[in-house]
Amino acid sequence: MNLRQPRLLSLFLVLALLLTFAPWGGTALADSHTGELVAEGFNGPMGILVAPDGSIWVIDSGLGGETEFPFLDPASGQEVTARYGDSARIVRIDETGEQTVVANLPSISAGQDMLGGARLALLDGTLYATSSQWLGDPTTSPPVDTIAAVVKVEDGAITAVANTWAFEAANNPDGLIYDSHPYGLAAGPDGMLWVADAAANDLLKVDPATGAIELVTVFEGVPAPFPNPIRGDAMETDPVPTGVTVGADGNVYVALLPGFPFTPGSAKVMQISADGAAVDYATGLTMLTDVQAGPDGSLYAVQFAVFGEQGPVPNSGAIVRVQEGDASQTVVEGLSFPTAIAFNEAGDAYVTVNGVGAPGSGAVVKFAGLASGDMAEEEMGEEEAMAETPAVHVSDQETDGTQVTVDQVVAAEAGWLVIHADGDGRPGPVIGKTAVPAGTTDNVVVVLDEPIYGETTLWAMLHVDAGELGTYEFPGADGPVRVDDAVVVTPFTATAPEMMTEESPAEEEEMAEESETAEEEVPPPDQLPQTGVAANSLPSSVAVAGLVLLALVGGVAWRRRQG
Repeated sequence: MNLRQPRLLSLFLVLALLLTFAPWGGTALADSHTGELVAEGFNGPMGILVAPDGSIWVIDSGLGGETEFPFLDPASGQEVTARYGDSARIVRIDETGEQTVVANLPSISAGQDMLGGARLALLDGTLYATSSQWLGDPTTSPPVDTIAAVVKVEDGAITAVANTWAFEAANNPDGLIYDSHPYGLAAGPDGMLWVADAAANDLLKVDPATGAIELVTVFEGVPAPFPNPIRGDAMETDPVPTGVTVGADGNVYVALLPGFPFTPGSAKVMQISADGAAVDYATGLTMLTDVQAGPDGSLYAVQFAVFGEQGPVPNSGAIVRVQEGDASQTVVEGLSFPTAIAFNEAGDAYVTVNGVGAPGSGAVVKFAGLASGDMAEEEMGEEEAMAETPAVHVSDQETDGTQVTVDQVVAAEAGWLVIHADGDGRPGPVIGKTAVPAGTTDNVVVVLDEPIYGETTLWAMLHVDAGELGTYEFPGADGPVRVDDAVVVTPFTATAPEMMTEESPAEEEEMAEESETAEEEVPPPDQLPQTGVAANSLPSSVAVAGLVLLALVGGVAWRRRQG
């Protein structure tokens, strides 16, 4: 049997690798609300729940363990030695902030990837959770039955209720890769558990009494800018369902991430009809990892980050109030890799942040009254006014010459932030660009195509994305955004180091003589101090950077079709 190879590099693996050499921003709070730190110390928090008694429950990914077993690496498709242990946790936080570990779940460490707990749900007073991932040969099984499963939590222990890997191996509903990652979880009014399987690209219903699994729907691919061999070279990526909830109207809603290249504006919320048909409900969103119904009757989605041409934009996570069509509104912004949201009856929102980051950096932040009716109405008016006025705010700055930072971009719809060189006091040639989502985005970094030197006037301009989604086409469809017939553009001064001048012949001769003298003074190798590092070894940071480059350029995009 030829095993199916990985479809795309795990989202969280890509971000974990990128963050190893990107500045770590920590938890950032929104300007429009005062966020309150409720708890911290989590290892990749993925899910959160508010119990009827007001206590907060968090589930995290864990840190793997000591038990070794063969595992199909989601990044390379090769069998590797992974390690697992019960280090994923379900933690209860009481009103004083005290944390109690209620139960532990299996956590898999495979390279940089950590797979553990995902989401929580209460059904008839019983706590349930989704747990970990399994993929590869359908004849294999995880080392324990609580991996790639829905589990029940009772008296500090977990037991498998339904094994989604067994369902995937037997049915493979999307007809693509044998891969199951039960992620989103919701308690339905029908007494069933609704499960969004992020790897299998489907929505399932689980009977908690019998463990029976029913397929509700398989999600179609999402348009992407290049062909996908695993999908018959269609120009689409995996939908990756991440969150599921039951709305105030009784309908089921599912958030789609979707997969690489995580194009801004390509995410959406789907509405599931009674017969299982999935239809677009809200579009034009970005990298959704959760959707939940608030006590005000609105849906709220979590934007994990904005993934631009240079990777994830720091502190670009957000909370979005979901509206039908393309009218959704950002209500909290500036968050560091948020993953999940939950509400109490008063409308206070609890958000898990730093879902990717250093061990122990995960946290829970509270935004008081976010889903109370009065605040929702007030913010809706503010967001509508903001959406009507696209703008680019940028300050004069010092730079190393390879990139610039724009303070804030306000876009009515997903588009492009474009940096133009100066052309006799007006915008000239394009020297850099990056995609931006609808709404407000702070601290947008644009890498320049060519370095600048000295004091340089540049122009930051907002462009639409009116042609092929995710592909910059200017001159062409992606022209400048205009407000009252005026282009949305702001000039600024960037100051970079001066270009080094060429040395004169006399200076070059002098430098050559100094170099020869230095070479004569170097002792032979056996007289050099020993550092303990082999001559052909590389620092780990260089190795990681190389791995990321290879992944993003050569192998991140698609899995191979089964032979």
